[in-house]
Amino acid sequence: MSANPLLLRNFNILSVVITTADPENPSRKLGVQLDKSSVLQFEYREGIMNSFIQVTLQIADTTNQLTDVLVGMETVELVVQDNLTGVKYEFNQDSMNGPLYVYQIHDKIVSDNVKIVVLELCRKDALESAQQRICKKYNAIPAADLVREVLGGYLQTTKSFENVSPSLNKLSFIPPNSRPLDILVWARNKYVSKDQKTVASGGGYASAGYFFWETYNGYNFLSMDSIPKKDPLPYTYSTGRGLGGEDEVYLLNTPKFPKAVNMMQDFDRRFYSGTIDFFDTVNCEVYSESYNLKENFPKWNKVAENNELPQLYNEVLDNRPTRTMSVSFNDDLFLEPGSEKNTDSKMLFKETITQSVQRMGVFTNSILTASIYGNMAINAGEILNIEFLDSNGQLDRTYSGRYVI
Repeated sequence: MSANPLLLRNFNILSVVITTADPENPSRKLGVQLDKSSVLQFEYREGIMNSFIQVTLQIADTTNQLTDVLVGMETVELVVQDNLTGVKYEFNQDSMNGPLYVYQIHDKIVSDNVKIVVLELCRKDALESAQQRICKKYNAIPAADLVREVLGGYLQTTKSFENVSPSLNKLSFIPPNSRPLDILVWARNKYVSKDQKTVASGGGYASAGYFFWETYNGYNFLSMDSIPKKDPLPYTYSTGRGLGGEDEVYLLNTPKFPKAVNMMQDFDRRFYSGTIDFFDTVNCEVYSESYNLKENFPKWNKVAENNELPQLYNEVLDNRPTRTMSVSFNDDLFLEPGSEKNTDSKMLFKETITQSVQRMGVFTNSILTASIYGNMAINAGEILNIEFLDSNGQLDRTYSGRYVI
C-alpha cells in the first residue's frame, strides 16, 4: 500500500530540550534544544497494569557533545502533538505532568560522525516512589483516602488523582517498607467497590478488585466493574481494507491474539476453581473459602457481551480446587464502614480475595494486540469498538465487539 501523505503529517514533535550539567562548570545547568530531526524514535506507554507512564527517545547526536555528558537524571522537556485530533502532550515545567527524567541510557552506537543513544524516561513521581519506603500503620482507611495520602502526601504529585471508585470496605495494615506506588498496587485486590453489585447477583456484591494506573491526564484507582460500564470512545477500528482518506487512521493492522488456550496452565493459575486458606494471625484460626468460575462468571459485569461460558467447560468447572493458596489476615485488616469490629468482615474479606483472583484472570486471559496509527486522544482503561471482517467483508461476530485498552 502506498504511503498516505495525510498520515505522514498526523504527528509532530514540537520541541525537545534536555538539561544537563555544564561539562565546563558542573554546578551550572545547561539546556540543549534538540533539532527535531535528531529524534529517530519516540515511544509513549501507559497501561492498566502499569503504575506509571514511560517514554523512550532514540536520539542522534551529530555534534558528539550531548551524548558524552549524559549520565542519568537529566530533565527532558518534551512537547508532542497529534495533528488529526488536536491533542497535545506536554512534559515541561509549566504542565501538570512536569518534565521527564532520564532513568536509563542504553544501546549506544558510536561512529565517526554520529552517536545514537536510547533514553528511557519517567516522571518525577516514579523517581520519588523509588526513593521512598513507607512503614506505618494504616487504620481503617478507605480507598480514596489511601490514594490521597500516597499520591498527594508522600509523592506530592502535581497531577489529578481524584478518579477513584469509592470502596465499601476499609483496610488496616502495615506495609513492610514498601514503595508508595507499590502500596496502591498491593491494595488492588483488597478493596471491593460500592458499585460492584449486579442484577444477576440479586443486588448483592458479586465482584471485587481494582486497577491502579497512570495516564497522561491523571491517576486512576478504579474497580474492575466500573470499566465495563464505560461508554465506548467515538472511534470504531476495523480490519477492513481500502477505507481511504482519513478513515485509514481507523485501520486495525496485524491483529493478533497472543494467548492460546492452555487448560493446564489455567488450572495452575487458579483461573477456574480454587481454595484459599485464610489464617487469622490474631486469633490463630483458619477459614477456608472455595470458589469456581462457573458459579461467579454470570454475575459479573463484562466488557464484552458474552454472559455465558462455553458449554464444554462444565465438565471441569466444578468445586474441585485446581490450586490451594494461603493468605494471612487479622480482624482489623478488612472493615466495613461504621464498624471497628464487624462479625461479617471475615466473610467479606474472603469473598473479596477469591473474587478478585478470578476477575483478574478473566481480564487478562484474552488479549488482542494490534497496530494503529497514533491517536493521542485515547488512553489506557478506555473502551474501543473493534470490528473484524471475514473474507466476504461481513462482520465477524466472534471477535468483534468492545475491548478495553
